This record gives sequence, C-alpha cells and structure tokens, in this order.
Amino acid sequence: MIEKLRKNLREISLEAGSFRNGSYPDFVKSSSPAPFKNHIPVFMFHSIKPKIFEEQLKFLAENGYRTITCDEFMK
Repeated sequence: MIEKLRKNLREISLEAGSFRNGSYPDFVKSSSPAPFKNHIPVFMFHSIKPKIFEEQLKFLAENGYRTITCDEFMK
C-alpha cells in the first residue's frame, strides 16, 4: 500500500511539473481556450473508476466536447 502511494505521488509530481512547464495544451490549462481549428483533442484515460469516469465525461460534455465516429473524422 505504501509503495503504491509513493508511485502515485511520483506520477502526480511529474504531471504537475509538466503542467507548470507548459507541456499541456492550452485547452487543458486555460479557463477560456481558443477554439480548435482543424484539430481534434484526444483524451486517454489510464485507469477508470466508474464514478470518477462518469464525472469526467459529464465535465467534458458540459464544456462542449463530444465524441465523433471514424467516418466523421475522415470527412
């Protein structure tokens, strides 16, 4: 349990550093990002806990994100 907690803290620290150093795109860190032009953001979830995942999907939907099909992408 302690080792898992240490691993999670290391991962959080690395992500926080990436965020501070500007490694994240504008739509992640800005409260009012510019609209996408010819770009499609792709979200990748490394682990899924049903309640948290539901909240994340709800947040994305409430903020204008939607899923698209492969056919829509290819147009």
